[in-house]
Amino acid sequence: MISKIKSTSRITEVTDVAKQSINAYEASSLNTDVHLSTIFENIAEIMQRLTSLINRGKFLSTTDEYDVNRDENLRSFNSLLSGYLSYPDAAVQAAAETVNNVYKRYGLQIAKESYSRESTLLNALLEDLATPEITEALTVLPGCDTLLNKLQEAQTAFEAIRLNYEQEMVEEAQESSPTELKWELLKVFNEKLVVYLRAMYTVDKATYGTLTETIDIIVDGNNEVVMKRVKKDETTV
Repeated sequence: MISKIKSTSRITEVTDVAKQSINAYEASSLNTDVHLSTIFENIAEIMQRLTSLINRGKFLSTTDEYDVNRDENLRSFNSLLSGYLSYPDAAVQAAAETVNNVYKRYGLQIAKESYSRESTLLNALLEDLATPEITEALTVLPGCDTLLNKLQEAQTAFEAIRLNYEQEMVEEAQESSPTELKWELLKVFNEKLVVYLRAMYTVDKATYGTLTETIDIIVDGNNEVVMKRVKKDETTV
Protein backbone atom coordinates (compact mmCIF):
# COMPACT_ATOMS: atom_id res chain seq x y z
CA MET A 1 0.00 0.00 0.00
CA ILE A 2 1.35 3.44 -0.92
CA SER A 3 3.07 5.28 1.93
CA LYS A 4 2.82 8.94 2.91
CA ILE A 5 5.83 11.26 2.77
CA LYS A 6 7.35 11.63 6.23
CA SER A 7 6.78 15.09 7.66
CA THR A 8 10.44 15.28 8.74
CA SER A 9 11.50 15.30 5.09
CA ARG A 10 13.41 18.36 4.00
CA ILE A 11 11.94 20.85 1.54
CA THR A 12 14.19 19.60 -1.27
CA GLU A 13 13.24 15.99 -0.49
CA VAL A 14 9.52 16.72 -0.62
CA THR A 15 9.88 18.57 -3.93
CA ASP A 16 11.98 15.72 -5.34
CA VAL A 17 9.33 13.13 -4.44
CA ALA A 18 6.63 15.35 -5.91
CA LYS A 19 8.60 15.87 -9.13
CA GLN A 20 9.26 12.15 -9.58
CA SER A 21 5.59 11.39 -8.89
CA ILE A 22 4.49 13.94 -11.49
CA ASN A 23 6.85 12.31 -14.01
CA ALA A 24 5.37 8.89 -13.21
CA TYR A 25 1.85 10.24 -13.64
CA GLU A 26 2.67 11.89 -16.96
CA ALA A 27 4.15 8.62 -18.20
CA SER A 28 0.95 6.75 -17.30
CA SER A 29 -2.33 6.54 -19.21
CA LEU A 30 -4.41 7.99 -16.36
CA ASN A 31 -4.81 11.51 -17.72
CA THR A 32 -8.48 10.77 -18.34
CA ASP A 33 -9.08 10.56 -14.59
CA VAL A 34 -10.27 14.12 -13.94
CA HIS A 35 -9.96 13.92 -10.16
CA LEU A 36 -6.43 12.55 -10.31
CA SER A 37 -5.49 15.16 -12.89
CA THR A 38 -6.76 17.93 -10.60
CA ILE A 39 -4.68 16.62 -7.71
CA PHE A 40 -1.51 16.56 -9.80
CA GLU A 41 -2.23 20.03 -11.17
CA ASN A 42 -2.46 21.24 -7.56
CA ILE A 43 0.84 19.55 -6.71
CA ALA A 44 2.52 21.05 -9.80
CA GLU A 45 1.26 24.54 -8.94
CA ILE A 46 2.67 24.37 -5.41
CA MET A 47 5.90 22.94 -6.79
CA GLN A 48 6.26 25.88 -9.17
CA ARG A 49 5.80 28.41 -6.36
CA LEU A 50 8.25 26.55 -4.13
CA THR A 51 10.87 26.25 -6.85
CA SER A 52 10.54 29.98 -7.53
CA LEU A 53 11.26 30.80 -3.88
CA ILE A 54 14.25 28.45 -3.80
CA ASN A 55 15.64 30.11 -6.93
CA ARG A 56 15.33 33.51 -5.29
CA GLY A 57 17.76 32.32 -2.65
CA LYS A 58 20.22 31.50 -5.42
CA PHE A 59 19.49 34.91 -6.93
CA LEU A 60 20.78 36.57 -3.77
CA SER A 61 24.08 34.70 -4.14
CA THR A 62 24.32 36.05 -7.69
CA THR A 63 23.84 39.58 -6.35
CA ASP A 64 26.77 39.02 -3.99
CA GLU A 65 28.92 37.92 -6.92
CA TYR A 66 28.12 41.11 -8.84
CA ASP A 67 28.99 43.17 -5.76
CA VAL A 68 32.34 41.38 -5.42
CA ASN A 69 33.05 42.10 -9.08
CA ARG A 70 32.60 45.86 -8.72
CA ASP A 71 34.67 45.85 -5.52
CA GLU A 72 37.52 44.07 -7.31
CA ASN A 73 37.45 46.63 -10.11
CA LEU A 74 37.56 49.45 -7.57
CA ARG A 75 40.57 47.86 -5.86
CA SER A 76 42.36 47.48 -9.19
CA PHE A 77 41.85 51.16 -9.96
CA ASN A 78 42.97 52.10 -6.45
CA SER A 79 46.18 50.07 -6.80
CA LEU A 80 47.06 51.49 -10.21
CA LEU A 81 46.41 55.08 -9.14
CA SER A 82 48.49 54.57 -5.99
CA GLY A 83 51.37 53.38 -8.16
CA TYR A 84 51.20 56.46 -10.36
CA LEU A 85 51.31 58.75 -7.30
CA SER A 86 54.88 57.60 -6.70
CA TYR A 87 55.85 57.22 -10.35
CA PRO A 88 59.30 58.76 -11.18
CA ASP A 89 57.91 61.25 -13.67
CA ALA A 90 56.67 64.72 -12.75
CA ALA A 91 53.92 64.83 -15.40
CA VAL A 92 52.56 61.43 -14.42
CA GLN A 93 52.66 62.30 -10.71
CA ALA A 94 50.86 65.59 -11.36
CA ALA A 95 48.12 63.85 -13.34
CA ALA A 96 47.78 61.21 -10.65
CA GLU A 97 47.47 63.91 -7.99
CA THR A 98 44.72 65.60 -10.00
CA VAL A 99 42.74 62.36 -10.19
CA ASN A 100 43.49 61.43 -6.59
CA ASN A 101 42.21 64.76 -5.29
CA VAL A 102 38.79 63.60 -6.42
CA TYR A 103 39.18 59.89 -5.73
CA LYS A 104 40.38 60.28 -2.12
CA ARG A 105 37.00 61.74 -1.18
CA TYR A 106 35.61 58.26 -1.75
CA GLY A 107 38.42 55.70 -1.54
CA LEU A 108 38.28 51.94 -0.98
CA GLN A 109 36.15 52.33 2.13
CA ILE A 110 33.03 52.69 0.00
CA ALA A 111 33.31 48.95 -0.76
CA LYS A 112 32.42 48.33 2.89
CA GLU A 113 29.15 50.21 2.67
CA SER A 114 25.72 48.65 2.22
CA TYR A 115 24.65 47.74 -1.30
CA SER A 116 22.55 50.87 -1.80
CA ARG A 117 25.03 53.24 -0.12
CA GLU A 118 27.93 51.82 -2.15
CA SER A 119 25.93 52.25 -5.36
CA THR A 120 25.23 55.89 -4.54
CA LEU A 121 28.89 56.60 -3.79
CA LEU A 122 30.18 54.71 -6.84
CA ASN A 123 27.86 56.58 -9.16
CA ALA A 124 29.01 59.87 -7.63
CA LEU A 125 32.67 58.86 -7.96
CA LEU A 126 32.29 57.86 -11.59
CA GLU A 127 30.50 61.11 -12.35
CA ASP A 128 33.20 63.18 -10.64
CA LEU A 129 35.90 61.31 -12.55
CA ALA A 130 34.20 62.06 -15.87
CA THR A 131 34.81 65.81 -15.85
CA PRO A 132 36.99 67.31 -18.64
CA GLU A 133 39.86 68.05 -16.23
CA ILE A 134 39.98 64.47 -14.91
CA THR A 135 39.47 62.98 -18.37
CA GLU A 136 42.50 64.92 -19.61
CA ALA A 137 44.59 63.79 -16.62
CA LEU A 138 43.65 60.15 -17.25
CA THR A 139 45.22 60.32 -20.71
CA VAL A 140 48.60 60.52 -18.96
CA LEU A 141 47.83 57.49 -16.77
CA PRO A 142 47.70 54.38 -19.02
CA GLY A 143 45.22 51.77 -17.85
CA CYS A 144 43.23 53.99 -15.48
CA ASP A 145 40.57 54.85 -18.04
CA THR A 146 40.19 51.16 -18.92
CA LEU A 147 39.72 50.22 -15.26
CA LEU A 148 37.19 53.00 -14.79
CA ASN A 149 35.24 51.70 -17.78
CA LYS A 150 35.26 48.22 -16.23
CA LEU A 151 34.12 49.69 -12.92
CA GLN A 152 31.27 51.47 -14.70
CA GLU A 153 30.26 48.24 -16.43
CA ALA A 154 30.38 46.34 -13.13
CA GLN A 155 28.31 49.02 -11.41
CA THR A 156 25.71 49.05 -14.19
CA ALA A 157 25.46 45.26 -14.10
CA PHE A 158 25.09 45.28 -10.31
CA GLU A 159 22.31 47.84 -10.37
CA ALA A 160 20.41 45.81 -12.96
CA ILE A 161 20.67 42.57 -10.98
CA ARG A 162 19.86 44.39 -7.75
CA LEU A 163 16.71 45.90 -9.26
CA ASN A 164 15.57 42.44 -10.33
CA TYR A 165 16.31 41.12 -6.84
CA GLU A 166 14.31 43.87 -5.15
CA GLN A 167 11.37 43.22 -7.47
CA GLU A 168 11.59 39.53 -6.56
CA MET A 169 11.57 40.44 -2.87
CA VAL A 170 8.38 42.46 -3.30
CA GLU A 171 6.73 39.44 -4.89
CA GLU A 172 8.08 37.10 -2.21
CA ALA A 173 6.69 39.30 0.57
CA GLN A 174 3.25 38.61 -0.86
CA GLU A 175 3.76 34.84 -0.93
CA SER A 176 4.10 32.00 1.55
CA SER A 177 7.50 30.95 2.87
CA PRO A 178 9.23 27.78 1.56
CA THR A 179 8.40 26.00 4.82
CA GLU A 180 4.73 26.91 4.55
CA LEU A 181 4.65 25.67 0.96
CA LYS A 182 6.34 22.43 2.01
CA TRP A 183 3.50 21.74 4.47
CA GLU A 184 0.94 22.70 1.84
CA LEU A 185 2.55 20.28 -0.60
CA LEU A 186 2.69 17.52 2.02
CA LYS A 187 -1.00 18.01 2.79
CA VAL A 188 -2.07 17.67 -0.84
CA PHE A 189 0.25 14.72 -1.46
CA ASN A 190 -0.49 12.75 1.71
CA GLU A 191 -4.13 13.61 2.29
CA LYS A 192 -5.36 13.76 -1.29
CA LEU A 193 -3.07 11.86 -3.66
CA VAL A 194 -2.12 9.00 -1.35
CA VAL A 195 -5.66 8.57 -0.02
CA TYR A 196 -7.12 8.55 -3.53
CA LEU A 197 -4.57 6.12 -4.96
CA ARG A 198 -5.04 3.77 -2.02
CA ALA A 199 -8.75 3.65 -2.71
CA MET A 200 -8.39 3.21 -6.47
CA TYR A 201 -5.69 0.57 -6.06
CA THR A 202 -8.16 -1.45 -4.01
CA VAL A 203 -11.07 -1.19 -6.45
CA ASP A 204 -9.15 -1.18 -9.76
CA LYS A 205 -5.61 -2.49 -9.35
CA ALA A 206 -5.34 -3.29 -13.04
CA THR A 207 -5.67 0.39 -13.95
CA TYR A 208 -4.05 2.13 -11.00
CA GLY A 209 -1.58 -0.53 -9.87
CA THR A 210 1.49 0.58 -11.84
CA LEU A 211 1.28 4.25 -10.91
CA THR A 212 0.47 3.51 -7.27
CA GLU A 213 3.34 1.05 -6.89
CA THR A 214 5.77 3.36 -8.67
CA ILE A 215 4.95 6.31 -6.40
CA ASP A 216 5.13 3.97 -3.39
CA ILE A 217 8.71 3.06 -4.35
CA ILE A 218 9.57 6.76 -4.74
CA VAL A 219 8.09 7.66 -1.35
CA ASP A 220 9.64 4.67 0.43
CA GLY A 221 13.05 5.57 -0.97
CA ASN A 222 12.73 9.06 0.43
CA ASN A 223 11.38 7.91 3.79
CA GLU A 224 14.25 5.46 4.20
CA VAL A 225 16.77 8.29 3.74
CA VAL A 226 14.84 10.46 6.22
CA MET A 227 14.67 7.71 8.86
CA LYS A 228 18.41 7.04 8.58
CA ARG A 229 19.14 10.75 9.01
CA VAL A 230 16.83 11.06 12.01
CA LYS A 231 18.34 7.97 13.61
CA LYS A 232 21.85 9.29 13.02
CA ASP A 233 20.92 12.64 14.56
CA GLU A 234 19.51 10.89 17.63
CA THR A 235 22.67 8.83 18.14
CA THR A 236 24.90 11.91 17.95
CA VAL A 237 22.97 13.88 20.58
